[in-house]
Amino acid sequence: MPLQQWRIPTIVAAMLITLAVLLGGQILYERHFVNDDLDRQVATVAAVSDLRVAKDEKPPAVYLRINNAQDLQTDYQGLTDVVRKQLGPQYKVVLLDNRTPELQSLYEQGSFAIQEAIATGDYQAMQKSVARLAATNKAQSKISVDSYNVYLELRDEQGSGYLYEVIPRPTQVASGEQTNNPGGEGT
Repeated sequence: MPLQQWRIPTIVAAMLITLAVLLGGQILYERHFVNDDLDRQVATVAAVSDLRVAKDEKPPAVYLRINNAQDLQTDYQGLTDVVRKQLGPQYKVVLLDNRTPELQSLYEQGSFAIQEAIATGDYQAMQKSVARLAATNKAQSKISVDSYNVYLELRDEQGSGYLYEVIPRPTQVASGEQTNNPGGEGT
């Protein structure tokens, strides 16, 4: 059949149907293969109750809510590894928590000691200062440090409110290390 006999509405309809099938296929692929696989991989690292991929953000992010983190540093590192392997290194991991105004205030007070420790390297003084602040405010604190981040976990005395914060340390230029993406966000 010669091209002149084709009608424009037929060509437009064929293009629209093709576009719909391709977009539908991509959505199904992402939903059933990428996201389900990400859910399975994340579940092997930590008990996560909420996982949301925000690929339209700059940089793209994966929001995760950890249920009762046993070791925030280990959980965060494992989750970051899974996200980077599944989605790519451009994605950052953001931890969601259940912070209360009291825990947020406690974090803000303790952030001076945390930033001072990052600047001076006196992490023992930071740990003591944050633990003292937490005890004074009837909360529990747990801090760990690696070459990339300071990991802070605060819990209120009832155990219902918790705050997870991953504070990046400056890039370790001398040893060739790079800073991981920060995480921690209340909802």
